[in-house]
Amino acid sequence: MDDRVDAKPPSGLLAARLAIGAASVLGARFLGRRAPLLVGWAVTGRCDLRCAYCARPDDGRSDLDTTAALALAEGIARSGAIQCSLTGGEPLLRRDIGQIIRVLRKSGMLVGLNTNGRLLPERIDEVAGASVVTVSLDGPRDVHDAIRGTGSHRAAVEGIRCAVRRGMRVQLHAVLTDRNVDRFDDFLRLSADLGAPFGFAPVDALPLAAPGALDLRPDPGRLRAFMDRAIEAKRQGDPRLLDSVPCLRTLRNWPRYRLAQGCCAGRIFARIEPDGSLYGCGAHIGVVPPQPTSGGFQAAFDRLVARDCRSCWCDSEIEMNLLYGLDPSALLHAVRSVARFTVSARPGAYRGPGR
Repeated sequence: MDDRVDAKPPSGLLAARLAIGAASVLGARFLGRRAPLLVGWAVTGRCDLRCAYCARPDDGRSDLDTTAALALAEGIARSGAIQCSLTGGEPLLRRDIGQIIRVLRKSGMLVGLNTNGRLLPERIDEVAGASVVTVSLDGPRDVHDAIRGTGSHRAAVEGIRCAVRRGMRVQLHAVLTDRNVDRFDDFLRLSADLGAPFGFAPVDALPLAAPGALDLRPDPGRLRAFMDRAIEAKRQGDPRLLDSVPCLRTLRNWPRYRLAQGCCAGRIFARIEPDGSLYGCGAHIGVVPPQPTSGGFQAAFDRLVARDCRSCWCDSEIEMNLLYGLDPSALLHAVRSVARFTVSARPGAYRGPGR
């Protein structure tokens, strides 16, 4: 089977989903009506790296087989979701990842692919239909390899360059630790060199964090200094920074948690684990019972109990909370992001949301 699919979504299908999505956000915010507009799906727990702060490969959950995974993808597509982000583990370890992307994309949905980049060169044709690919890059070689393993930086950079040459929309993501929180200028240089913007999130004690993750947490004062520079650069229109100014302001408060915009978990967002278990978000793992998706994705989402998370330090989830809270900057970002998805990617161009 040819798993390739055009990354540019059918404009009519996408426009219809956006119109329904806008109404659903308003219904969720003011009327308590829940709809799974945004979905994060860890398609596998397997990974070819052992990052110092991540316990995902030791989680022990089994992956759905191809038949069950494609059925779940069909269910997500039928639900009216606007975007599904495929993550892991390392999603490119699934031989059927191209088929999953194809099923999701044919409905007009935006599909994100989160990867460490190692397998991108050999799988690029299969996954080129993804709307955006996010590659983990924790800074220069010395920092990245110390966290993720010798040679991982070179492999990530090769994967990024391969995706850019292929014309994919590429963005980068860094986990901020005590080893890279003082390297703001290095992130800007890497972004300029690779032609893709950076998003950031501090390491924290989430359910899937490794036991030693707390030892890697940055000093709060140094993280605030990092975010102050990021906020100023973003205000000046620097295209190398992916996160919105409101998101960066929220991250600046780490670790003093404050949910100002309301929580989207279980309201417009859902998280799927490798075995098909459904949660409101990743922070609910081990806290609330999951809902099985074997009887259908929509039915499982309808059984979710919406509840606020204990903490939220992932930049993508902060952005979703801002969207749920009808933050003007988040709404403008959503419009600009979708506009970019309707235009073919160009190698070497920044493809960030332009928040």
